[in-house]
Amino acid sequence: MVNKCEYAVWPGILSYPGAPPFPTAGFALQNGETMTLIAPASWRGRLWGRTLCTDDSTGNFSCVTGDCGSGKQECSGSSAPPATLAEFTLGGAGSPDVFDVSLVDGYNLPMLVVPQGGTGTNCNNTGCVVDLNGVCPKELQVTSAAGREVVGCKSACGAFQEPQYCCTGAYATPETCKPSSYSQIFKNACPLAYSYAYDDKTSTSTCANANYTITFCPSPNTRLPSLQPEDDPQYTLCKQPFNCGNLTNISYSFWGGSIRPQECGRLGFELTNCENETQLPHIVIEKLDFHVSNINSQDLLHTMTIARSDLWDSPCTDLLVNTTLDYNRFSYVPTVRNLTLYYGCLPQNESVLNNFTCTAKETNISYYVDDSLARVDVPGRPTCSTKIIVPIFWEGFDVMPDNATEEVEKVLKQGFQVEYSADWDLCRSCMNSKGTCGSNATTDSFLCLCGDRPSNSTCPIVHGTKFNWKTKVFIGVAATIAGSCILLFVILFRWTSLIRGNDNEDAAEAFIQNIGPLAV
Repeated sequence: MVNKCEYAVWPGILSYPGAPPFPTAGFALQNGETMTLIAPASWRGRLWGRTLCTDDSTGNFSCVTGDCGSGKQECSGSSAPPATLAEFTLGGAGSPDVFDVSLVDGYNLPMLVVPQGGTGTNCNNTGCVVDLNGVCPKELQVTSAAGREVVGCKSACGAFQEPQYCCTGAYATPETCKPSSYSQIFKNACPLAYSYAYDDKTSTSTCANANYTITFCPSPNTRLPSLQPEDDPQYTLCKQPFNCGNLTNISYSFWGGSIRPQECGRLGFELTNCENETQLPHIVIEKLDFHVSNINSQDLLHTMTIARSDLWDSPCTDLLVNTTLDYNRFSYVPTVRNLTLYYGCLPQNESVLNNFTCTAKETNISYYVDDSLARVDVPGRPTCSTKIIVPIFWEGFDVMPDNATEEVEKVLKQGFQVEYSADWDLCRSCMNSKGTCGSNATTDSFLCLCGDRPSNSTCPIVHGTKFNWKTKVFIGVAATIAGSCILLFVILFRWTSLIRGNDNEDAAEAFIQNIGPLAV
């Protein structure tokens, strides 16, 4: 075990029932220290790092993260979440070892497991080397005693104790327990670590005849094979699409406060209600809340379908204001028309077409017209106390009968479509340079998130190529050899030409002497 953290780590060790005991169950490992331990053959158990550990005035030992509750450095039980875990089943008797790094119980510090001298097709490094505390959603955070620093990130199961997050009850099978939006944060940043109970088998490694180095806080150049050396947490997180509510595969310019940081999207594009995977996400535009039923970001025309939340279940609303957009970010598509809803209308001698029932100003008479009729003065139109304008799909009004509250509800729930804009030219240039689109969370200015650092426009070309120093040296040597060959060829050609020139002059002189002067 190696501690490369800038602080002390207290490794904790738990042997599973029936496994031979480990030489120790816990100890202190200061910054830069290494401890070699000999595990018994066929040992099964888990190892983790405890942080921020102290002794109180009575000598009771405890840790802020990874505490095992023994009251001393040696553990007598498992770790308290959140804690990054290394899990081992040593084969013994020639059988392969099976191991993984798990974030199912949450995360507290980076950990890397590297096999030494082992064999096998899946004998690979594994771990989580990214600082997940820096991107941990607020509701999952564990903070220091002063509350100024995030020192751990709970799993969704540990934070909410809900069956869908803990894979219990009706969700106790691989078919019913699916990755949540929270576990996606862990998986996107640390693709080789287990992120939830039924994660895929790529998170497990197997080795035969191996020793293992477990490193806490591995150095920046000690990376997993699946991560580029320059990848940082923000770039790794933002380049992955995310799920929100029952919508999947959502990318820039959208973000969700508890799932995806604002740096991955733009101001005005925050999605909420993401944790409920059976309902639609919401978005707020000009202080109005909308249901989002569709997002299309695959075409050149970026559109989404939205519907006012206050009119979702009924055309009767207490929020009697017109629907408006932030026109710097959103615009109506041509297939949208306006529906005007009138409320609190006085009774008429004749029945009112297009009516529906809503109580307002002590009357329950309401009716609707499309935007073409709303702009003209129609004789016999009832007097109403208020009206609001709501966009709908163009064909929605044509299928509405003269008197049907249910049809009004249906058309309002279908909503309308808008086009959204978020510096697409800059985003395309950024993606062409192998970056991912994002923004400055303070100024909302566009940023191209690159492997090593953000850029205002595009990523440096070095991040889009595979050239290394060996390649550059090879190119330089090849160019030198080619240049030397060309120079040698020119010299030989010139030398040969001079020799041939002298020979020709001697032959001409002999010819003239033999035939004499020529008459003109």
